Amino acid sequence: MRFRAKRAKDYSTRHYYKASFFARPGEVGDLFGYSNFQAGQEIDADFAIIDIETSSLSPNSGHIIEVAIQRMSRDGNLLNSYQTLINPPDGQVGRPDIHKIVASDLRGAPTFEEASGDILDFLKDSVVVAHNAKFEENFLSAEFSRVGITMPTIPAIDTMWLAQMEHDLINYKLPTVLAHYGFQIENAHTAYGDVLSIAKFLPEILDEVPTQLFPVSLKTLPKVPLTGKIKSR
Repeated sequence: MRFRAKRAKDYSTRHYYKASFFARPGEVGDLFGYSNFQAGQEIDADFAIIDIETSSLSPNSGHIIEVAIQRMSRDGNLLNSYQTLINPPDGQVGRPDIHKIVASDLRGAPTFEEASGDILDFLKDSVVVAHNAKFEENFLSAEFSRVGITMPTIPAIDTMWLAQMEHDLINYKLPTVLAHYGFQIENAHTAYGDVLSIAKFLPEILDEVPTQLFPVSLKTLPKVPLTGKIKSR
């Protein structure tokens, strides 16, 4: 079912994470302009669900080592997808006990610069969706900056914030939200496993909450040559 415009509900008593490392509704960050329910414009575009694995929790000390993007149409159909490991400049992988990526896995993987054109191609003409999207924003903004790509601010939806607005759960981690909708997470802490998990409940949660309004419009993304270079797990 195509997501339809709805009257705003009263969310004045709802609480959401307000630390600086979480997205705020209507916030315009370094890369993402986040949806909210009160002000802004509707955007009729496909979704680009994105997830990354990284070598640390901060882009100041780490890098993206895996990225996955799943395009989804406005009526909830899965479209094309992209996934690859990323070879970081320092060769560090961080916590293999969490993301199951070891240094040898990254041999032959594209660098972020080599993958940047393909990533941009999958993000273009879309609303970006991520769970705890501020994390993706911070790393993507840092990586694009490092390779000399100047990015516009693009519209984004944080499904963690949507879940906090709509549901009372013990926490709002991806597996917990997914379980609320009757699904189990598969291949947790793999970038593609996480984007497919978001895709399972995205149509339903968007049908529950008010129409998403954005403080920014769709922008033309930088033109960077496509390499088609990928390496899967």
